[in-house]
Amino acid sequence: YWFLSLRLSPEVSLFVAVTFTYQAYHIKQQPCIIYTLAWFPFMLLGLSTKAILLSSISIGMLFLAGYYPIAFYLLPVAFLLSLNWSGVISIGIGVLIGAVQLVPFLKHLPKTIRSKKVTQPEVGFWETSFFIGIVPIVLLLSKPLWLVFLACLYAIPYLLKDYLPRVYQRAWILPTYLAIWLSLSLLP
Repeated sequence: YWFLSLRLSPEVSLFVAVTFTYQAYHIKQQPCIIYTLAWFPFMLLGLSTKAILLSSISIGMLFLAGYYPIAFYLLPVAFLLSLNWSGVISIGIGVLIGAVQLVPFLKHLPKTIRSKKVTQPEVGFWETSFFIGIVPIVLLLSKPLWLVFLACLYAIPYLLKDYLPRVYQRAWILPTYLAIWLSLSLLP
């Protein structure tokens, strides 16, 4: 809400915050997914306001929260938003904070099942399904060009599935965020 209220009215910010929070991918059975996702808005807030301390801690906590598949898709947003020195410094400090857990993880990775590429492993339906709610979908119907653009964004991970980590549908989190943002930015 805090991040959104910098750009939207208080009412729309509250609605968007609730929509982001309760979209289907955020309601998971694994707490480490939720812990990782919880730091994403703080990272956005810190990078957009050039608050180096907040963004550095948030980026570090994305690593320390422990669910790297989601962090893998959220961190490019940080790089896109950090096209200034404060962003680059924040990412550097965040990586140093997360290195406490990241270095042992990378050393152990070759010994895990994740080191062997499996095209589509057996995973629960919650890993391959995304839903943003009825209101954003209805709002997007008023902008057919945005729907085509979003459909293309959802298709890209499918086309690149041989190059993405094991469950390519996890890449849908970014178009899902964008769909929510675009649809709810249509609200007055």
